[in-house]
Amino acid sequence: MNLFRLAGDMSHVVSILVLILRLRSSKSAVGISLKTQELFLLVFVTRYLDLFNTFYSLYNSIMKIAYISATASIIYMIRFKEPYKSKYDRSQDSFLHVKFAVAPCAVLALISCLMKRELYPVDVLWTFSIYLEALAIVPQLFVLQRYREVENLTGHYVFFLVPIASFTSSIGSIALTTNRFTVIIGLCIFLVPSKLLCMWTSSTTMLFPSIMEAS
Repeated sequence: MNLFRLAGDMSHVVSILVLILRLRSSKSAVGISLKTQELFLLVFVTRYLDLFNTFYSLYNSIMKIAYISATASIIYMIRFKEPYKSKYDRSQDSFLHVKFAVAPCAVLALISCLMKRELYPVDVLWTFSIYLEALAIVPQLFVLQRYREVENLTGHYVFFLVPIASFTSSIGSIALTTNRFTVIIGLCIFLVPSKLLCMWTSSTTMLFPSIMEAS
């Protein structure tokens, strides 16, 4: 098994468990971005379209189902379940994720597939998921910057999600996929710069919360 991919998977699992623990312990969704969870759900759904027609391994299938179901349950908790619903501050979660994340990634995925002359829907959606994963955490970082203090569990969630999980998963994808051109191009012009920015922003937010003024 690819070690980068395994490290990314385990860090994703830890980040999800930390977020669920944070929600259940505080009974509040303050400081949590629903839009980040929606973006990650879109990433997982578009990446794992082969879940029911291609079997790779039991581990692979379990992880795919776990990612989708856990993220969907978090979205349900924040959007529909009390007391989380009433304590979710929509005004702070204001990043225009469709305009500045989903749409650009869709265009970039289409361009990448056109360059390879592979316009199969599954290939386009898989490429889209790789690019979107780089930006999925951005709404959460915007929310953190709007609060003066960051809770420990929220900071730990972002730590496991940004510098470890997403970056190692992206690196691991190069070794696991035949679409190396797509991943390498994405790493060079899109993933690496955005990940470095996210790592710097999240580190600043967690280490120096006093300088993050609420807008």
